[in-house]
Amino acid sequence: MASGETKGNEGPWCGAGQETGQPGRLGHRSDGDSTAVTLSVQAPPTVSIDPFVGVCKNGQVNAMIRVMNASSATANLTLQRISGNLGEARCAANNMTTLNNVTISSAGTPVAIKGITQSDVADNLQLTATLTTGQQDTEAFSVIAAEITAPIVGGTVEVERAQPTVISARLLPSGLPYHHVEWEFTGGQGGIRNTGTDPSTTITMVDGMNVYTVRVRFYEDTLSILCSAELLLSVTARTGPMWTTPHTVVEDNDPNFGSLPTLAASQTPPGVLYGQLRDRVTDNPIVIRPNPFGPGLENYTDGFTMVRVNDPSGPNHQYWYIETATFYVDMETVINRYIKQAGPPPSPGQPNFYNYNNGRCINSADFVRAVMGHENSGVNPSATGHYGLIVDALNNTIYSPRRRIEDNFATHTQGKMVLENMTTDELANTDSYLVVIISAESNVTGNWSASDKWAVWDTSRSKYSGCIIGRDF
Repeated sequence: MASGETKGNEGPWCGAGQETGQPGRLGHRSDGDSTAVTLSVQAPPTVSIDPFVGVCKNGQVNAMIRVMNASSATANLTLQRISGNLGEARCAANNMTTLNNVTISSAGTPVAIKGITQSDVADNLQLTATLTTGQQDTEAFSVIAAEITAPIVGGTVEVERAQPTVISARLLPSGLPYHHVEWEFTGGQGGIRNTGTDPSTTITMVDGMNVYTVRVRFYEDTLSILCSAELLLSVTARTGPMWTTPHTVVEDNDPNFGSLPTLAASQTPPGVLYGQLRDRVTDNPIVIRPNPFGPGLENYTDGFTMVRVNDPSGPNHQYWYIETATFYVDMETVINRYIKQAGPPPSPGQPNFYNYNNGRCINSADFVRAVMGHENSGVNPSATGHYGLIVDALNNTIYSPRRRIEDNFATHTQGKMVLENMTTDELANTDSYLVVIISAESNVTGNWSASDKWAVWDTSRSKYSGCIIGRDF
């Protein structure tokens, strides 16, 4: 049986030679005695082509041709398309469909034939070997193709991270016989696996940073490769609720929050605290939970789990990766009680902040609404708020804790602690950025204009100041 792509030294060739057949002869005795004379006539040489399935498109096969009744003979070879119009085959030696004066031996002469195709495979081709006597033999075959069929996106095999994925392949034309299928992976740990006659395999991958390829080989027998195909492997991110950081906020959630807005406090950085966005459980200015600054012995490592890939002969076998993530954001806004309509007065018998300023300096209801919008998501679409900026950040892969760590992995040699340390470092960086969002005021605008000034209590004079305090927020 001829072979296609082979391992080791294939030794394909197309060559010309001379006929060396032996004619019959007349026997006689040399001692002069008269004896019976016999005529020995050798049968004429014949040529035969060993059956073969076909030649892989853009590949090569050795067609084995033999001569009988002679040690060797000369033959002309012709390659012809019988049906189909896309594929053809040519002699590898001269890139032609004919090759003349090829010396064929009785032991068998391999003639290298290459498959050529534009986009598909031909239905049927034929190789003809013709001796100078006119005797000939023909062998029908196909230009065949191996194809990786699923899951293909943009010419690449896509594998979702950490999810067992079936990769399938096929031979064209359909129905061609093959002995077994071999899959080879490059990148990572590499790997080779034999799937018998099943033209599919299942792999699990977690490394989306490095280059990987998958090659499938269809074997004609235990050693000879009939046809193969190769594609790049790419790893895509997991999606869904597991990798989306949930977030909630409860507005104006502490009736006892805040201190009296005074002139002295207004003139001393950081000024009066009219509202705040903070963690709902701890009242701390933190965002991600679990968090080292959360309650009890809570830590970042409480928010994710790590496991190893179990995929023998797969390229990421024994790699560590993030299996689950449970980080969340649970916040509250708190509004200074002294600025509310029912807020306490600065001193007995004095009007409270809301009533003193309303109509005299500002519209107090609009002021309270602006403070609430500043801490939350803005009073209108053109305004911004601390919590709204947090939500925007959580929609970004870099700043969403679950999405940030989804693609983390460590190789089989790096181990679990490398993954854990890498992940906690990334979470700390993400947390630091989010904390800046809830504390920095420069990016939160559009809720109130500095031209609308209000009055605060002047403790030194036991009276309200004029309408002199104002800032954008």
